[in-house]
Amino acid sequence: MVEPLGLTALAIQVISGLWMAWLYRPGFRGLFHPANPIGMLAIAFVVVGALIRLGGWS
Repeated sequence: MVEPLGLTALAIQVISGLWMAWLYRPGFRGLFHPANPIGMLAIAFVVVGALIRLGGWS
């Protein structure tokens, strides 16, 4: 079951992750390119956080 607190935490995680990415890559140029380790880390962070908070990975 999805909880409002969990969705709020996920939203905060995504927003703060995008803000951090903006600090490292203004304009998000090349952020999601496979050769960029920061972009891959950000994607993994969001995916794992979403899976945990949405109950897909316990």
